[in-house]
Amino acid sequence: MKIKRRIGTMMLLALSLCAAQSLVAQSATPGASQLSNPTPTTTCAATFTSGSGKNQTQFCVTQNGNITQFSRGGNEFISSGRGEGYCLQPLNPNGSAGTYYYDYASQDSGNWDASEFSSNATGASITRSTNDGNWQITQTITRVAASTAGPGAAKLSMKVKNLTGEDHWIMLGRWVDVNIGTDPTRNYFFDTADSAYGIDLFTAGLGITNNTFHLKDQETSNAAFFFTNVVPPNTCMSFGFSPFQGDSSLFLTYKILVTAHGTRTVAATYKPI
Repeated sequence: MKIKRRIGTMMLLALSLCAAQSLVAQSATPGASQLSNPTPTTTCAATFTSGSGKNQTQFCVTQNGNITQFSRGGNEFISSGRGEGYCLQPLNPNGSAGTYYYDYASQDSGNWDASEFSSNATGASITRSTNDGNWQITQTITRVAASTAGPGAAKLSMKVKNLTGEDHWIMLGRWVDVNIGTDPTRNYFFDTADSAYGIDLFTAGLGITNNTFHLKDQETSNAAFFFTNVVPPNTCMSFGFSPFQGDSSLFLTYKILVTAHGTRTVAATYKPI
């Protein structure tokens, strides 16, 4: 009888545990922290909209931290099937490029772990590590609301953590395939010391601006577009020259020293022009 009672008690405990797990699954909210699959995706996980009329601004963020849609007043700037994303590339002691980690939404390097994604009404947070255990990137993408004075923006920060026991120089980049209007041959691309832009002279445009000015003298940052090629760059060290007319993309890069087990953060803003 004691054996039967124990078996019955164990069955009741198992059923209770299953029911509790089912209840937790049903009560999960869309904005809660979620762990994704470590595969590239262009699918929006959260969308942010503000403003109205000409200044209505909308952008969306994937579970891996890509901004794959950005529009103002109905004019789409990014949604082209190739998307947007980030790269990280440590430099070898001789200055040559090391392992290349990237995720450009349409494709990635295949050496990432799954992302931890969470969002609320004003932004999203995405944390993921490289699958060799050497690096971690935490992205915060925040909606800057549109108003009657102008369109909205997407403010982003990327905090890089060095999980190794050695100091490393790295290249960190942000790339986006920009298409303004229906004819990419009418697109023009320009850059300055801190910004890069893609515009259609008769419609509108999108720019990415560096907001990081705390870098040391020996560190550099530059904003440029990866011209003559609209596929994702094959290294985080790529850059281009302006002006350029035709189908192209924007690429903002940083060269940063990250100490052993240390973190460094850079910030930038996407905004229509």
